[in-house]
Amino acid sequence: MRLDKYVAGAAQQSRSDVRRAIQKGLVCVNGAVCRSADAQVPAGAAVTLNGQPLVLQQYVYIMLDKPKGVGECGGGQKRRDCGGPCGQGPTPPQPVSRRAAGQDQHGLCAGDG
Repeated sequence: MRLDKYVAGAAQQSRSDVRRAIQKGLVCVNGAVCRSADAQVPAGAAVTLNGQPLVLQQYVYIMLDKPKGVGECGGGQKRRDCGGPCGQGPTPPQPVSRRAAGQDQHGLCAGDG
């Protein structure tokens, strides 16, 4: 990954601001000042900005299909008996189930209301 993209993502700054910081020598990779925005950041490299360590959070996107017969939690608004943490603040997504009309229904509750 390019250094400017890594730093912009980890520091939540624009790439143009990051490029200026790189040109000023404020960014180090594995302890060495790097002045090239297009330099590749090796896996596991220690990157710092103004002496502060940066960690790039990788996001995982999951796409789910809601097949017929699968219920939904409704964020605690429609059904309060789904067994999920709805309405209790942000929590990691977790499976929930509900027995309704003689059939099992399964869903995913994000817990973010």
